[in-house]
Amino acid sequence: MPIQFTCSHCRRSLSVTRRKAGTPVTCPKCGQSTLVPQSPGTLTDVHPVPPALGEFKATIEAAGPAGTDSAAAMSALTIPSAASQLPAVATPPAGEIAAFDDIPALIGDAEMAPAPGVAAPAVRPPPPPPVLPPIEPVSDFKFAPESAPAVTRLTQARRGRHPDGSVLLLTRRAVYAQAGLMAGLLVVAFLAGLLVGRGYRPDTPVSTPAKAGEEPVALGGHVLYALSPGDSLPDEGAVVIALPADRKPDIKIAARGLRADQEADLDAQAALGSVGAAAARGDAHGQFQLVVPRPGNYSLLIISSHATRPDGATLPMADGETLSNYFASPAELIGQQRYALFSRRLAGAPSPLTHEFGPTDKR
Repeated sequence: MPIQFTCSHCRRSLSVTRRKAGTPVTCPKCGQSTLVPQSPGTLTDVHPVPPALGEFKATIEAAGPAGTDSAAAMSALTIPSAASQLPAVATPPAGEIAAFDDIPALIGDAEMAPAPGVAAPAVRPPPPPPVLPPIEPVSDFKFAPESAPAVTRLTQARRGRHPDGSVLLLTRRAVYAQAGLMAGLLVVAFLAGLLVGRGYRPDTPVSTPAKAGEEPVALGGHVLYALSPGDSLPDEGAVVIALPADRKPDIKIAARGLRADQEADLDAQAALGSVGAAAARGDAHGQFQLVVPRPGNYSLLIISSHATRPDGATLPMADGETLSNYFASPAELIGQQRYALFSRRLAGAPSPLTHEFGPTDKR
């Protein structure tokens, strides 16, 4: 017949075979170790009735009739103590304390069981640990659904977030701030350019725009020379100078770089330009072209490169006075070359000028 008992930890009813009585077993529910109790038939055999009690009864009955002094009977009776009926227990040496594991060895084969008629104290199992509900993960960002109230969507839009979380919007304040920043940068760039422009001073003078009717005038033509009548050749290298009649230089212009037998000089060209004059030289075909800065009356001086004057020829007084208004040495400028000096008005689109030095010219 199996032994039925209750687990001391989870209070579950268990049933084991009789041969496991008094041995520990593992509960299949809680996994804790519990002790299988002894079989019910062996509980009364733990503490048998000592034989001295029977002898005590026989002594009482032999003491005599009723009224006999019971004290004398009791003195004649020796009752063995209950301790003498217990098995001998080994005593540990003096100064040593038996360990808990040595208790079964000290009491021998004695069985520890509660006295008959005394209920064993109930052992309450420890309460099971509390079961906590599972923790659900919480997302850091939750966007409002499409059915969110209008007030919630407006608040999210003002914070720069679209209600569905897919589009990032810019607030009106951010747009105004960016526009103000761009305007400020444009103003700063304009002021910086203005300051840089004022600080720049070009080395060459900047010509002012001409007024109406004072546009530059271009004059072109050919210069020829003839060694014999009917034999005209291009006067390559001939010098043509246009001198304004109403303007005179403060410092007379040097002849260097303007003579027909010399190469053109940039300094001489700049000196002529300072008073509104212009100069040009004939090419291989004797063709020339010059540009005066404004219309007006001019004295045209043409110096031949191939035709020469007789030795010892001098400049006429009138020509010398006219040229001395512009040049430091007119005689050095012309030398022994033939020349022509005359006045002409240059305006609009003047007709081409053609001049030929003949074999009989004196100048």
